[in-house]
Amino acid sequence: MLRAQVSCLHPEELPDTLIQYGPWYLFAWMMHWAMRLVLHRTMPQIYLQYPPGSEESIITAPDTVGSYCLGIARSVEYFLRPGHGGLMLELAMRIPVSFAQKVLSDPGLMQNGDPKLHEARAILENVGMGATARIG
Repeated sequence: MLRAQVSCLHPEELPDTLIQYGPWYLFAWMMHWAMRLVLHRTMPQIYLQYPPGSEESIITAPDTVGSYCLGIARSVEYFLRPGHGGLMLELAMRIPVSFAQKVLSDPGLMQNGDPKLHEARAILENVGMGATARIG
């Protein structure tokens, strides 16, 4: 059942589902999304360094940077709930959050008007100042 939910939901919708299986499961997905952000941001440099040959095709991923950033941001809200995360989870989540913040600091990317990017930025800017109100 979980596999079906993971395959049909967008990344930003998954935190609500994944937290039911525990914070470490959600953390693993945060790291997954963070690595996808890294790959998405580095692929243009890799193609410049090693251009594909004429017989090779370039596979492009759909533009899901906003979904990955928003998935990470919404996950943070769970880790900061009183009595839920603890110091270890708070420290562990800093890696995916820092990757998302780096992506969100790109002015060119933010100008494309993706509402997911703006929501993710708002959540991460307000961490610790009532950002957990969405979860209640």
